[in-house]
Amino acid sequence: MKAIIRKELLTFFGSPMGYLIVSIYLILNGLFIWVLDNPYNVLLSGFADLTAFFSLTPWIFLVFIPAITMRSLSEEIRSGTLEVLLTKPISRGELALGKNLGSLAVVMIALIPTLAYVWVLNGLTLPNSELDWGAIFGSYIGLVVVAASFCSIGIFCSSLTSNQIVAFLGAAVLSFCLYYLPEATASQFPAVDFFAPLGMSTHFHSLARGVISLADLLYFLVIGYIFWYGTRTQLQRVSTQYS
Repeated sequence: MKAIIRKELLTFFGSPMGYLIVSIYLILNGLFIWVLDNPYNVLLSGFADLTAFFSLTPWIFLVFIPAITMRSLSEEIRSGTLEVLLTKPISRGELALGKNLGSLAVVMIALIPTLAYVWVLNGLTLPNSELDWGAIFGSYIGLVVVAASFCSIGIFCSSLTSNQIVAFLGAAVLSFCLYYLPEATASQFPAVDFFAPLGMSTHFHSLARGVISLADLLYFLVIGYIFWYGTRTQLQRVSTQYS
């Protein structure tokens, strides 16, 4: 499985497109958080916290992560290398997990530079105040598990088609629906407020408050497992077609 993860990283960063995608993500974050006049601008908020950054990032992930995962299996299908890959001594589940972890590793690499935001904001705080380190830690944990879920969804969509654009759109739409729609439905129709816990945003916001709840972590684990299992099942189906 290490070879699969390494291959994902080398494939993504082996072309200018990979660096371009990560650069666009970091530039967009920087512009919204520090430069542009918008509700997410930390300097204009008057508060020394990164709530705006942590609220914005999952929305950028909705485009950024499908752009990472769209070619993971779609390109293998299109080029015919998936048939070769399925003959390797690795289980379908390990292959699916390796693809997921490889994509998540790319996201983690892109997140590392954002730690500079914490350093900058810490330098801007007044001498008698400090950042809410618990909330920052919980928010980064939240971003990682949201990213892992989006990666699992993206790899699943990529396993269904040889068309990267279709894989991108499918992952973006499905991730959006699972992240936002349950909470939005509950807020618009109080009679169905029990829908809210079905969405990722509710659990992410809970983690972002600095409360690391086992229930929230298990929710994301279940989401990741469902789509990992879907990818594994699809790979098994494709494998029987080749045999």
